[in-house]
Amino acid sequence: MFGLLRQTQQLNDRLSRLEERFEVSVRASLSQADSNDLIELRLHSARLAAELSRVTVELRAEIDEISRARNQAERIIRASERNAESPERYDDKPEPPRAPAKPDVIDLTERRARHSAGWQPIADD
Repeated sequence: MFGLLRQTQQLNDRLSRLEERFEVSVRASLSQADSNDLIELRLHSARLAAELSRVTVELRAEIDEISRARNQAERIIRASERNAESPERYDDKPEPPRAPAKPDVIDLTERRARHSAGWQPIADD
């Protein structure tokens, strides 16, 4: 009888150790990354990269805008300093617009619109 009790106890111990090993292996397999985790990580990385690119573009645009504003302000300051140094150089009257150097060059800054009747056939005169 004690022999049977002892064998039962040994079987019970062996089963307990097997259950512990099984639980450890299950926990280890759950803690390891699988393909879904890898896909999730790649998706997260792609989102971060897109956000970083967007922020970079916005920052560059802001830097360009600030730089342009600063350069314009510096130009205005320099122009006002030049005007203050030599007021005799500048008249109160604005200069008239200059004619283009070549007569066949179209002045794109001209304000009046050129009206055309469109395509016209060559007339035999």
